[in-house]
Amino acid sequence: MASINPPSRNAYCIALQPICDTQLHHVADELLYRASSGAQSAVIDDPVMATARVCNAAT
Repeated sequence: MASINPPSRNAYCIALQPICDTQLHHVADELLYRASSGAQSAVIDDPVMATARVCNAAT
């Protein structure tokens, strides 16, 4: 059986998700936090830290 190592507390990934209107014009972007680059969904143990990382990456 394979062992899965939990992501490091210092490793994370920020993704940019485009937001489009009904005519598919790009109108905004959403920043998404992931604990690792291979994560399919957000797993957030510390919401304040996740928010801080996203804000830091956006500046």
